[in-house]
Amino acid sequence: MIPYAPLKVEHGIAYYDLRDVMWYGEPYLFGVERYQVLDHAEVSQPMVLDYKEEQSRKGALRPIHRYSALKRFEYLLRQLLGGCRSVIPAGLLEVVRRELDQDPRRVWNSVRGCLKKHGYQKYFNRIPGVLKAVGYDKVIYWKGNVETLVQDFQKLFHAFHQLELGRSYFPSFRFFALKLLERRGCLFEYDIPLMHTAGKVEVFEDLWDLLEPALY
Repeated sequence: MIPYAPLKVEHGIAYYDLRDVMWYGEPYLFGVERYQVLDHAEVSQPMVLDYKEEQSRKGALRPIHRYSALKRFEYLLRQLLGGCRSVIPAGLLEVVRRELDQDPRRVWNSVRGCLKKHGYQKYFNRIPGVLKAVGYDKVIYWKGNVETLVQDFQKLFHAFHQLELGRSYFPSFRFFALKLLERRGCLFEYDIPLMHTAGKVEVFEDLWDLLEPALY
């Protein structure tokens, strides 16, 4: 029996809160076959407190929901693999079908540009899921498991804070998620830019070279 209730059931499909799914596990683990997971901003876009903000909140009556790097990384990873089950608006899919560039070298940026143009920026990291939903014929091949990649990231995260580089928070989860996927043998049939800004790639490649030895 599933340990949490759906938010609603429509046309035989149960809709669950992402917070419950992240805490207890996917509904299919409990025998639920037809379902959707609804996004929740506190999980997918958690608020980050800097050091000064955390100090100012000390002693407050309401508890602070601490920033969880591992959970955020895991959720981003599932988005990049196209496995996030939260609902993608039909209107978004319609404009993407109409405007995407089918060339695997340009498809990612064409979809990103389409999302930005039509006000769907919050779906940038879910482009693989969008491409899957519109029936794009190029895919991502991944035979590993997310838990292994999260463990890899945990090693990088620890090594990063040991270096004392003057940064409070780990930078660009997306860059390191893609690098770890590549290292673990993930095959992308279409290009995914490591960074939105090409000029930053070299800087992050240098950081990757510093952190990668922690994986051995």
